[in-house]
Amino acid sequence: MDLRQDSAEIYAYIVSRAAAYTPAADHGPGGVGPIKMIYAGYEFDQQGWFALIFDRRPAAAHDGEWTVYLEGNMLDRPVWEAARRRNQGRPMRVRWEDGSVTELRPKTPFGPLLGKMLVGVLQRAKREGVFEGLPRAHELELGLEEFNGSLGWSSLTGYGGGAK
Repeated sequence: MDLRQDSAEIYAYIVSRAAAYTPAADHGPGGVGPIKMIYAGYEFDQQGWFALIFDRRPAAAHDGEWTVYLEGNMLDRPVWEAARRRNQGRPMRVRWEDGSVTELRPKTPFGPLLGKMLVGVLQRAKREGVFEGLPRAHELELGLEEFNGSLGWSSLTGYGGGAK
């Protein structure tokens, strides 16, 4: 599993989604107001995907609403599900974002493994100004959640719920 490649591809996806954003064409929660939260989700158990949702609800929250807006907002990551399945019975080599390689024991929890990488990608996008051109609320929150609840993260409060 190559998290360095995954992080590069997901970062490029986030950049392209932010650059192409228009309120009229967006498939996300809320009306026509500013973006209050940029929510990312991911899944690796039954399918592998990453989703990026622009939430314009005035009271946007970590309430699972993003799961209703997956269509058109997902980047397929089939290798995640395949790697998780393989790792159920045998060790697996992982290349981290820094290029180092380690071997994971069988049955390593994938939620935190992928979540840590995705939080880093979201933080980098914010740090590098990827979201600056978007019509956003004063305090834009970034959120991340694994679809089955193994990890939750907010740029305002850090990790919460599920594994860390």
